[in-house]
Amino acid sequence: MHGVLWYVFLGSRGGETRMRIVALLRKRPRNAHQIKNDMKVDYSTVRHSLRVLEKNRLVMSQGESYGAVYQVTPEFESIMDDYDVLIEGQKDQKRLTRPKWEKLLKQKKGA
Repeated sequence: MHGVLWYVFLGSRGGETRMRIVALLRKRPRNAHQIKNDMKVDYSTVRHSLRVLEKNRLVMSQGESYGAVYQVTPEFESIMDDYDVLIEGQKDQKRLTRPKWEKLLKQKKGA
């Protein structure tokens, strides 16, 4: 799952948008329209990012397509500490590489 986290959030375009969506969903489940309004971005951008997150089993939806409510998956919740290390590492360094992130993870787990 670490490879998925790396790819979805740092290894591809749109990672920053997906990080913002995850931050919102960690607070409470929302539908795409609510996310669009909270982030003040285009609806199609939100829908695309949600599809990427859903395809990679990081979020799941419940309900009909337009009104579907999204939340983080239990699988993602189980590695949220690793995600937090990724986000903090990205903030602390201009360009966090995957080997540096893996080193940060080992240091955190060893501490």
